[in-house]
Amino acid sequence: MESRIRLKLQQLVKNHNIRILYACEAGSRAWGISSPNSDYDVRFVYMHQENWYLQLYEGKDVIEYICEENKIELNGWDLKKALKLLNKSNPSLFEWLQSPITYCIDGVFLNQLIDLSSKAFSPDTALYHYLNIAKQNNKLLKKNPTTKGYLATLKPIICCQWILQHRNIPPFGDRMLFFHYIEDNLIEEQIELLLKQKQAGVKQFSSYLLDTYISITLERIENCLTKPIKNNSPHLTEQLTKLFISTVKSF
Repeated sequence: MESRIRLKLQQLVKNHNIRILYACEAGSRAWGISSPNSDYDVRFVYMHQENWYLQLYEGKDVIEYICEENKIELNGWDLKKALKLLNKSNPSLFEWLQSPITYCIDGVFLNQLIDLSSKAFSPDTALYHYLNIAKQNNKLLKKNPTTKGYLATLKPIICCQWILQHRNIPPFGDRMLFFHYIEDNLIEEQIELLLKQKQAGVKQFSSYLLDTYISITLERIENCLTKPIKNNSPHLTEQLTKLFISTVKSF
């Protein structure tokens, strides 16, 4: 399948006249909890030739492609979009950069991007982002309890707990993180069952113990947010602009 994904990426390069700087797996496969029917969720950063950025109207800054027969979903951000979002401490890019499964890497660009990402990360911005996602997904989970729904709620909760403890970028793609903050053996057993059911392809799943744990944990996280949010992200516009210019000129 990796060869098929790389072939699809090469086709996008040809069809859109772009260069892909980084491509990775961002879904359940990156976490090692995929089922045989799981999609391949590929995310990538790309750039156009220099003249494209000199247009009065640059055009779309995303590329999306779905190959249903192979269950491949490709979603890419233009370089300028990616760097602007990094400057706002957008958590998605931090997650992509930590993916254990990669399909394309420009080493020079990636090393510079990783260095700047550690400087751009804002714990408060990320904390509120993940908390909102967890709360939204939990509402959906209550209406329709599924294995995917539980995992989509637990992952941002884990990120919140990590940020509160460490104040740095949460790890991504480690299956054992689901157990990192669990102190109750019964909850641990429920999470283990959840992961097994997800990998077996089971969709419907319900657990009163996990529901209670999620509600209590969300409340605890919110209780830690008594002070107004402060954006501590450093101002990196100049450095990101230099990276943008040097990267585009290397096309």
